[in-house]
Amino acid sequence: PEDERIPNRELLRLDMAISAAEKLAQGQKPIVVMLHYTPLPLTVLDTPFSQVLARYRVHTVVYGHLHGAGIRAGFNREHEGIHYRLTS
Repeated sequence: PEDERIPNRELLRLDMAISAAEKLAQGQKPIVVMLHYTPLPLTVLDTPFSQVLARYRVHTVVYGHLHGAGIRAGFNREHEGIHYRLTS
């Protein structure tokens, strides 16, 4: 469906970017990912984005987008070995 086109495209881009970062890091450096939107809302601990991040064993995810009262919905802790940091 049309409403899945953009998220699916962004998932593919995320996968390709982390794959390239993994090759550059050669297991010697942690991989840090920066995203605009939250990959892991408080109420949903398993999303297509979190699955990609976990598959590559990303160390830290920095994200924003949430503002005002929405900040309370931000996930700002560790999950499955990944440190999530809300910066907005």
